[in-house]
Amino acid sequence: MAALRPTEPKRDGAKTGAAKDGATGAAAAALAVGARVVHDGGDGGGRQLGTVTHVHSDDGAEPYYTVVIPGGGERSTEGARLTALAGGWPPFASVASAVYRRTELPGLDHGAGGVWEVPLLLAAGKEAEAEAALPARSMAEALRYLGDCLRHEARALDPAAPAAEAAGARLASLLSAAESASGDAGTCGSRELLALIGRCLFAPHEDKALLFAAATLLRELVLGAEQAMLRADTTAACTELGALAARVAGAEPTC
Repeated sequence: MAALRPTEPKRDGAKTGAAKDGATGAAAAALAVGARVVHDGGDGGGRQLGTVTHVHSDDGAEPYYTVVIPGGGERSTEGARLTALAGGWPPFASVASAVYRRTELPGLDHGAGGVWEVPLLLAAGKEAEAEAALPARSMAEALRYLGDCLRHEARALDPAAPAAEAAGARLASLLSAAESASGDAGTCGSRELLALIGRCLFAPHEDKALLFAAATLLRELVLGAEQAMLRADTTAACTELGALAARVAGAEPTC
């Protein structure tokens, strides 16, 4: 999966730009259908990830856009409220779902740390049977790639926050969204990621690199979420992260 990572552009001090981290304001005229963006709702509206579905032009005026917000419907907005995400990074939720469906690591029962598996088992179902399996030896790199996808989205939503704090806060908010979703709890990628971390830590295997990758990512997310709690109300969602962390702390080595 290392080959899937896009090459990061060199930074020259500019805040934004179409050839760097994204485009805002007038530069957003270059946005096309399918572009992944951050929508800034202004005071009280917050920043949300979205995808451009329509570009509207009226008699030479500045274009405006229809943006679909996952779980939040559509927005019609001017380009000044949009920031394009750097290209090359797929949606975190899609990657988490694909890796979860294809991993060869066996699922866990509830008591062994598989609490996040429960709402996902039916969703994985027969679809995974038709896909090529992802071998256990590839899971360490898969986890690192998943972490990078999460950090990329998190930093786009909160550019001022340190990467670990932004990622922890992002995962905590996704867990909250998964909890409030009706009948489709796994679609945001949060439960898939935690289920994968649980499998990497507790399923039988002898891959020390995988144990290290899973423990390192979990530690980053837990500590980042704790730091984010100082700035936002993520207490309830962080409880889920802490549950896995506590399980890790009390676990016997698996290899």
